[in-house]
Amino acid sequence: MKTYNLKYYLVLFVVAALTACSSDEEVAEPQSVQFNTEAINLILGQNESADLRVVAYPEGVTANDLIWTISNPSVCSFDGNTVKAVGEGKSQISAKIKNSTKVTSCNVSVDHLKVTGITLNATELTMIYTATDSFPTAKLTATINEDAYNKEIVWKSSDETILLVDQEGNLTVPVDATSGLPTFKEGEVTITATTVDQGLQAECLVTVSHRLAE
Repeated sequence: MKTYNLKYYLVLFVVAALTACSSDEEVAEPQSVQFNTEAINLILGQNESADLRVVAYPEGVTANDLIWTISNPSVCSFDGNTVKAVGEGKSQISAKIKNSTKVTSCNVSVDHLKVTGITLNATELTMIYTATDSFPTAKLTATINEDAYNKEIVWKSSDETILLVDQEGNLTVPVDATSGLPTFKEGEVTITATTVDQGLQAECLVTVSHRLAE
C-alpha cells in the first residue's frame, strides 16, 4: 500500500510540473527582432539614405508579424529596407511584434552641411550719376562654401533712399515716382548679405556720387 501511494504522488508531481511548464510556455513572449544597426546618421545634400533591415527573427516570428512605426515622419521616411532623409532633426523607426510588447528601435538623426563662411566680390564700390537721366547699376556676388546645404542669402541696403538691392545682389538707384527719373541722392550705403543658415554676414560699402572722385 505504501508503495502504491508513493507512485501515486510521484505521478501527480510529474503531471503538475508538466502543466506548469506548459503554462509558462503559453504566456512567454517571443524575443525582439534584431536590426542591422541601432543608429543611422544622415546628412541632407550628401548621404540622404541608408539601409535598415531585420537580420534575426525570434522563433515563430516572420516579417508579416511586425508593425512598423516612425516617430517623426518630417525627419525621415522608411520604405522597404531604405531610410531616407526628409528634414533636419531626430526620429525613431520601430518594429513591434504583433500581440507582444517586444519592440526594436533604430534612432535616426538628420543634419545638414552648414554654411561656414561668406564673401562678396567687392568690399567697396562707387556708383556715379553721369547724366541727369543716368541710372547707374552694379551687381554684387556672394560666395559661400560649396558643400553647404542651404545657400540662401538675404540682401539688405542700409539706406534705400540712396540705393536699392534686390535678392539677387543687383544694385539700383531709387526712381522718383512722379518724374520717373533717378532721385540723384548722394551718400554712402552699406549693402549686407546674410546667410539664412548660421546668419553669417558680408558687407560692401557703396558710395553713390554725381561726379568722379578727384
